[in-house]
Amino acid sequence: MRYVLDASVAIKWVLPEKDSPKAVRLLNAYRTKIHELLAPDTFPVEIAHALTRAERKKIIRPPQGAKRFAAIMRARPALSD
Repeated sequence: MRYVLDASVAIKWVLPEKDSPKAVRLLNAYRTKIHELLAPDTFPVEIAHALTRAERKKIIRPPQGAKRFAAIMRARPALSD
C-alpha cells in the first residue's frame, strides 16, 4: 500500500511520543517493502524544525537533534512536490 508520510509521523521514529510504536511499525513495513512511502518536498525542513523545537524544550540535547535528523533522512521516503 502507498502512503504519504507526514513529518509528524516520521518524528515519532526518533522521539518518544504517543503513537511512536505505530510509527516505528510503519517504518519497519516500509523497510521491508510492505508499504511504499512518499513525502512532500518540505519534509526535511519540517523534520529539522521539529527536532530544533525538541532541543529548545530540552526533550533532547543539541547534538542529538543532528543525529536524529540524519537517521530520519537515511530512512526517508521519496520526496515529491
